[in-house]
Amino acid sequence: PVMEWLDDSETKVYCQVTAVGKEQLTGTVAKISCTVRGLTKQLDAVEWTKSDGSSITSGQDGLAIEDGSLSGTFQTTVLTVAGPQNDKDTTYNCLITANEHSFTDRTTAVNLKVFTVNSTPKW
Repeated sequence: PVMEWLDDSETKVYCQVTAVGKEQLTGTVAKISCTVRGLTKQLDAVEWTKSDGSSITSGQDGLAIEDGSLSGTFQTTVLTVAGPQNDKDTTYNCLITANEHSFTDRTTAVNLKVFTVNSTPKW
């Protein structure tokens, strides 16, 4: 999904957030992300939450957050989900704050879908 917001300033600059979900084998490490485009400076804040809105602390509960850094006009933030936590379909939210666009905690849902592989013995 892509979310776009029009800046209210006189320059009328668009800021676009793209969620990059993933389908991942159950029990393996997964990385999902949000890419924010239309920036001229680093995001002021990045936060990730679980689908129930509870905050994620990087390095706890098998979850790690990389804020990313400005590259040209975009920044990508990544949430890494450790294998043991990757056992069911889950929606996470990335919240961005970009003061240059007057955005505070703009939320974008990012889906992590899991699958299993079952082998059938050949007799």
